Amino acid sequence: ESQRVRAYAFAPPPLLDRLSSLACRHYVTSVVNNSDIIPRSSLTNLDVLMTVLEAVICALTEESMNPGGNSNQMLSSLALFRKLSEGTGGKLVIEPKELKRIQKEAIHEATLGDGGLDEYYWNEDGDHHLLVPGKVLLLYQKWGENESKLEMPP
Repeated sequence: ESQRVRAYAFAPPPLLDRLSSLACRHYVTSVVNNSDIIPRSSLTNLDVLMTVLEAVICALTEESMNPGGNSNQMLSSLALFRKLSEGTGGKLVIEPKELKRIQKEAIHEATLGDGGLDEYYWNEDGDHHLLVPGKVLLLYQKWGENESKLEMPP
């Protein structure tokens, strides 16, 4: 009986289209830990992240807190630092509900494509979605569960 090659990939980047990923499932196992960023990186996720960050930049600009903008960088930086110093007691620049809405819209748009140059990396079959190779073993533990509390020495 011949030895079969087996591969275990830990936190692999998404490199393969759907068919290629399925084709190697018999000899490749990808191990993904919780929300590790590398296995989840893709053009689609980058597009979504950029859309959300653009919304944050717009909100900061509206509040004169965009240090990278064309206005007075010193005053914008000071306004941003003042806002950050409010800590958790301050008013949010963007509400979590609004960020979630922007994210959902961005995911929908990224999945469909927006026309323009889409023919270069988007098609009807969803082939712009790259996947990690083979079977995926997801190591998952909900954040905050089973954490032992650190006790400070007296």
